[in-house]
Amino acid sequence: MPALLVDRQIGPVTASVRTLEEGKQMLSFSLFLTSFVGLLFFLATGNMLYFTLFTQLAEDRRQFQALHKLGLGQHQVRRIVSVQAAVLFFIPFVVGLAHAADIVRMFAAAFRVSLWEPMTLV
Repeated sequence: MPALLVDRQIGPVTASVRTLEEGKQMLSFSLFLTSFVGLLFFLATGNMLYFTLFTQLAEDRRQFQALHKLGLGQHQVRRIVSVQAAVLFFIPFVVGLAHAADIVRMFAAAFRVSLWEPMTLV
């Protein structure tokens, strides 16, 4: 019933209410769409890194056996593997997080709303 009362009012109040509701709907759809596409890109990137890691596994095993024959200990080889895995997985993750934070900041500035509070609740 309140929606009928708002529709019957004539003037800037009705226009403001409609504009606000349309803006909220547009913002929520845009936020959902960008979040969904971002999640798809995140999963695709993870799959590519995973397959890259396993396609190079045999070559890396030969290289580490050669390093072991040269005198590197097991601890040093494990440290090298850990650093390579960190570079392969965590640097793209950090770059992606920075990119996502920048997108959220630009989204909030474009629609003049704060998106940090709802995002921290999720």
